Amino acid sequence: MIDYLGYTRYKFSQETGISEAVLLNIYKYKNKPSYDIIEKLLNKYIVIDANWLLTGKGEMLRKEGAVSSSEPIQENEKKRFNEQEIIDALKKVIDAQNKTIATQEDLIHNLKNKYPDPS
Repeated sequence: MIDYLGYTRYKFSQETGISEAVLLNIYKYKNKPSYDIIEKLLNKYIVIDANWLLTGKGEMLRKEGAVSSSEPIQENEKKRFNEQEIIDALKKVIDAQNKTIATQEDLIHNLKNKYPDPS
């Protein structure tokens, strides 16, 4: 989720109120997220699929209009969803991926120069 949003652990910590130490322990699989953390994340990022958050299975984002009967979305929670934030985060992900592609292309070019095709 942090990568998807284009956040650092610090920014994610500030946004969610979850300490960086707790996030790091979850990230390193030292601890599982508590119920309180899962609840915070689902309330703050209502587009996140609860099943994905709990199990890692399925899609990270809810399908449009999909709401589980066990987790109703209140009207005030809907207001927390900021479409522009998600668009900006996706743009950051795309930029990062483009930089990775450019780096890999440079590496390929350098390797081709260093080890020319023998045929």
